[in-house]
Amino acid sequence: MKKVLVLATTEPDGIKMSGPLLTFFLDLTVIVKWMYIHKTKYHPEKFGFALLDRQALESFMTIFIKEGNLGVLNYHGILIKYLYDTIPEISFSPTLMEDPYHLPAEDVRHIIKWFEINEFYIKRGIRKYDNSLTLSRKKIAKLIGTEAKVLTSEKITAFFRQFEPDLVSQHSLLLLPVASSSTEYISHNVRTISEVINAPITYTANSATLSAWERIFTLHRHIPDYLPTSDHVKFSATRKMMIESSTPNSKTPWIPLPIALKYTNESLRMVLNFGPALKDFYIKAVCFFFKNGLFNVDEESTFEMARKRNERNKWVQDNIPQDLQTLNINGWTTNFHPNTESSWNSFRQTPSLSDLITTLIGATLVLTTTLKPMRMGEVCLLKKDCILYKSNDGYYLKHVQEKRNTRDVFTEIIRPVPRVVADALSLLVDISDALKLVTSEADPYSCEMLMYFCGVNKNATIQPSVMSKKYLISCIDRFCDWVNTDPDEYGRRWYYRVHEGRKSFLITFFWCFKYASLGAASWMAGHGSWKETLTYITSSFPGDELPEFEAQYAAEQLWQLEKYGNSEASNTRQLYLSICDHFNVTQVNLIPENDLRYWLKKAFEEKIYSITPIIIQNSEAANSVEVAFKIKKGKPNASRKGSTR
Repeated sequence: MKKVLVLATTEPDGIKMSGPLLTFFLDLTVIVKWMYIHKTKYHPEKFGFALLDRQALESFMTIFIKEGNLGVLNYHGILIKYLYDTIPEISFSPTLMEDPYHLPAEDVRHIIKWFEINEFYIKRGIRKYDNSLTLSRKKIAKLIGTEAKVLTSEKITAFFRQFEPDLVSQHSLLLLPVASSSTEYISHNVRTISEVINAPITYTANSATLSAWERIFTLHRHIPDYLPTSDHVKFSATRKMMIESSTPNSKTPWIPLPIALKYTNESLRMVLNFGPALKDFYIKAVCFFFKNGLFNVDEESTFEMARKRNERNKWVQDNIPQDLQTLNINGWTTNFHPNTESSWNSFRQTPSLSDLITTLIGATLVLTTTLKPMRMGEVCLLKKDCILYKSNDGYYLKHVQEKRNTRDVFTEIIRPVPRVVADALSLLVDISDALKLVTSEADPYSCEMLMYFCGVNKNATIQPSVMSKKYLISCIDRFCDWVNTDPDEYGRRWYYRVHEGRKSFLITFFWCFKYASLGAASWMAGHGSWKETLTYITSSFPGDELPEFEAQYAAEQLWQLEKYGNSEASNTRQLYLSICDHFNVTQVNLIPENDLRYWLKKAFEEKIYSITPIIIQNSEAANSVEVAFKIKKGKPNASRKGSTR
């Protein structure tokens, strides 16, 4: 494996970044494990990869496409065989593997009892009030001879769920996460158990695994005795099978409009109405507590910690600014405790100052990424000098750009943002600067980063640091629970995610300004080309919405051409003449509007018309994007409605 990894990174067209290299390493590890399962055929300890061939590729990928690593490494089969060989009350049959996710109920009862006797169940979460039990993945891994980290996929979790009655009793339909959640409701991203079981592996995962196989074969010339030859191996046939059988990549969802509006409005309200006063009050409290020794230190008695807690709460209650009276702040100490069930209503009705700062950070992140498309990693890497102001122009946000890096060195981009984003991020700059000053932070990296805060629910001590993605997601979740949107029929709440905001921004921008906005949308998103942006956007239009959208755009351009003599599309006149020819009229305004829209939608559905952005080369400035209608000869199958002569 080491030789293959070195070759994969040193070739001219090799892997140059750590992310793809890690993916290749993990895929290579699975292939090696699969070879050892079939070692009597491939003898990896003697020949390395050399005996792999077309049959090996097809055998591996056929199983992987359906079941992923769970299938090719047969984890559930190994566990089932062990349990049925060990537990005397149940008997193994090969037919059990036809549906390992639904073993006979009586057998499951005996297996659960065996797990209980042998202490395979552990507490689900750290909270003392949560007594639900889950299977210990570490013990299962040791039992079947693998690592616990490979037993975390949705597929294997769905298999284990039949042996976890506590979680099934909480929700029999959803595949609840193994770890207990810190949110009030289940996330909208949690899928049903049946969805997970029945869905093949995604195209992206399959493609990455197939690419790992291809790379093994293409490296043959370097170590011919150790690596397989690609003679007689047809990757195109395997790729075709993969495309036909894979689950389409799960698309980043478009946030439902009512929820998006509510989160946007509430983030604006939190930032504009309470943000400055909350920031100032928090900094004043931190400075006072630090100066007067009211934060806990190591090896203090329980009595002393309780005294300090009461002092902190009393000081906050006695010093609440007038601007914050309506929030009903009840003190400093968080409403969320590991030993008692969180009271979400009390958090919303009488919040603590520390919880409100977490909520404010979440509101700022939601507002910023709603109005400026970003990725979560880019948010984490924001620096304290990220906001720029240009006189007689406006505010700009400077940040690194993920997916546009060379050897893990990120490039920086600068994009315009509304003033409210600048104001919101300035609040976070002030908070992080105050924490660095109080704690005498000396680390150069920490000093230049923006996302430098105290941990969620950690308010008895003062130990700030540069925050991870997990922390920032927790802040967003806290804000979403503050807003308190209604859960769906499964009891799931829509918890905002930064990439959802990114996609929603681009779709909304495109919807409002149509195809002429592609260049600007691509630039704002940091995409390499408008084609990437167009694919990214149009893949999110369900069913027949895209042809309807295209028809609406075409109709607008036709009316604009007829009324003003021009339009933003470069060849609208050709489309105009084509429409008039179809309806046997001389002017579009002679066609009933419903008939025109019906025809246009049908024509776009059947690709008679299509919309094509084109690049206009400009030697003096950046290339611009213009829009053209592509007109194909022919007529839709549907009959013409209401032709007007």
